[in-house]
Amino acid sequence: MAISQGIDSEAVPRAARTHTEGVGTNGGDGLPIRVLLVSPMITPYRNPLFNALARMPRVDLHVIHLCRRHRREWDLHLDEIEYPFTILTHGGLRHEGLTWGALLPRRIARREFDLVILPGYSHPAYIQAMLLARAMGKKVLLWSESTAADRRSGGRVKEFLKRKIVSSCDGYLASGTAAKEYLEGLGAPSPRIQVVPNSTDTAFFARSRERLDRDRRVWRRRLGLPKKVILFVGRIEQWKGTEDLIAAFLGLDSKGETGLVLAGSGPGLSRLRRRAKTRGWGNLFFPGFVPRDRLPLYYSTADVFVLPTWHDSWGFVVNEAMASGLPVVVSSVAGAARDLVRHGENGFVYPVRDVERLRSALHTILSRPTLRERMGEASRRIIEEFSPEASAAAMAGAILGMDGHFS
Repeated sequence: MAISQGIDSEAVPRAARTHTEGVGTNGGDGLPIRVLLVSPMITPYRNPLFNALARMPRVDLHVIHLCRRHRREWDLHLDEIEYPFTILTHGGLRHEGLTWGALLPRRIARREFDLVILPGYSHPAYIQAMLLARAMGKKVLLWSESTAADRRSGGRVKEFLKRKIVSSCDGYLASGTAAKEYLEGLGAPSPRIQVVPNSTDTAFFARSRERLDRDRRVWRRRLGLPKKVILFVGRIEQWKGTEDLIAAFLGLDSKGETGLVLAGSGPGLSRLRRRAKTRGWGNLFFPGFVPRDRLPLYYSTADVFVLPTWHDSWGFVVNEAMASGLPVVVSSVAGAARDLVRHGENGFVYPVRDVERLRSALHTILSRPTLRERMGEASRRIIEEFSPEASAAAMAGAILGMDGHFS
């Protein structure tokens, strides 16, 4: 799919263009509801949701991506996008803020729509967009991932401003249970909040696991991995809790038969590599950034997945690991912990930064093969409820619930 490389460029995939031809002028009387969804950037793990939403009856979707990518090495997989979209800028989030402030309101003002979905309140451009939509008499849905656990400092003034923004919206989309509770704490009426659990292309990882399972031992040998493997996937930064995970791993009495794979890049990668080398930490593996198409290989060789984050609104890698049939050990502050991890059934939730509890959870799973297999099967079963199609249906329900309220 060809995309213009200039500022404020637009692409309408063939399938999506066909879907939107001949739509009505508003959401009333069973006509399609024209939805303008603002997204910070193109993210491969969001594309399946947006594709599914674009296929929903009576939802005429257009996505505005504020930028192409930001501090990410991933392949955008543009060939997989089925929904119509616009890219405002081709720079990063940090350096394009002023450009957004000019372009986003202009885009909203000139595009016909009934409802706008905004991704939170973290940038002035989002507030501008909300105020403009309200001035145009359009409905606003606030899509929030924030939780009390990942709340940044800001004091009373910041919380007051959040409450004012929340009170100005017509409805709310919460990425999970923790996000819903946070919105309620900011004054959002519970009946107007629709939980839309974060989802990704779980079918891709499930299919890959089935294909790779037969050669699991072969792939471990080729990658130089030991008999048992603990896996982390994500940015290598302090707040991701990677040093807590290393400490827990080093505390295991594994007699050299267990390895820890930290797959990802980030500001802490070179420092951890140096430390592992100078201190003689064995069986630590740092493959660097792993593209999506190779991630199933690492999931298939692992025995347990860990997200030791200090604050995280969700953690999409937990979805991927569960679809790959792995037990998961997740810190208590990750948004995914509330909705995806059933303590003792498909993994464990441990108190954030509690290295000893983390070590104990890992020991329990690694030392009991039958439990490990049972938890992996539970992960596969649970994650089936969190497909992009299910999330799109929930989001469409909130959109169509606004029917009859359009001017």
